[in-house]
Amino acid sequence: MDILGFSHLTEIAETGPYHLPPPMFTTDPRLGDHEVFPGSPASAYASYHFHRALERWLQEYAEKAPPLTAMTFSDSAFVVTQADAIGRIARHVMRECLRRTVPVRMGIASGTFRTVRFRADSATNVQIYGAQFYGTGVVRAHQAEQKGGKGLRIFVHPSVQQNDLRTLTRNGASPAIDLVPPTDSAHWELEYLSDHGGKPWSGPQIDEDECRDLWAKLHEMQQAALELPQSLRERAQAHYVETIAAFNRMRDVLNLQQFTPVTTPGASTG
Repeated sequence: MDILGFSHLTEIAETGPYHLPPPMFTTDPRLGDHEVFPGSPASAYASYHFHRALERWLQEYAEKAPPLTAMTFSDSAFVVTQADAIGRIARHVMRECLRRTVPVRMGIASGTFRTVRFRADSATNVQIYGAQFYGTGVVRAHQAEQKGGKGLRIFVHPSVQQNDLRTLTRNGASPAIDLVPPTDSAHWELEYLSDHGGKPWSGPQIDEDECRDLWAKLHEMQQAALELPQSLRERAQAHYVETIAAFNRMRDVLNLQQFTPVTTPGASTG
């Protein structure tokens, strides 16, 4: 999984008035929620909420899931566990990031995952940090995320066999959607509008109020993308056009009425 557009946010943060992001901590413990310190650049906000969402759901599954390994770094993460937990973690994290207006794209694949070594060496003027891992699952998941398509979506690599695909979708309760046309890197995408229960192993609830909120957040993000430099604007709009179309395909497979795209001056609708 990967934050879309993070390189641009980083460039802005490093060349703007905030050369170093201020520290992140609770603004008020009574709020019950940790927020980025006011005034932080967008890169700090996106990174904080991406990793916070992931860590929250990894912790939720830690007690009940089979063995799980997660590698988190910069604007990316790899999670390795069995198919059911992968699908549910992906759906929960995608929705939570969308609620926070953090654009994320994911890829899911079957394959190997091998760790070599991890190190952290620090001397007077030298710091060396290493996280060496590889495997066919890593390569294929990265291909699905990078080449599966545009948008805030969860792409599934063809290496995922039908029995694992059924597990990913909880026997169709959270359906997979065929990509048309499929690519060498992805044959399906997962819908992420179902499975709204507050606990990781809850049923296939669909929260229409939250769906409407996610729909509004998506259009809010599309509008904000109009402020990007011209060199990035068209590419960013393509991501949101594809996401809006995918969102309604998800509602179709869940037998829900499609939402009407919001017409925004200057934004594309496909």
